[in-house]
Amino acid sequence: ILTNYYPFVKSIRTELKNNPLYQATIVLFESENTRKLQRYTALYTKYVKAGGERADELQETVMFYQM
Repeated sequence: ILTNYYPFVKSIRTELKNNPLYQATIVLFESENTRKLQRYTALYTKYVKAGGERADELQETVMFYQM
């Protein structure tokens, strides 16, 4: 629940990754986060290249997944 709805800051995730109890969950979260970041970055780039207006919500989404 914590990694899906209240993700930890990267420094805390790095520390928890060493703990076997959290390791699998953190690795899964980071892989899903990377996949979503790539998807939204590509979507944002495509949108901007197509001449779309500035999409603040989409940019904020990309920044969220960069954390």
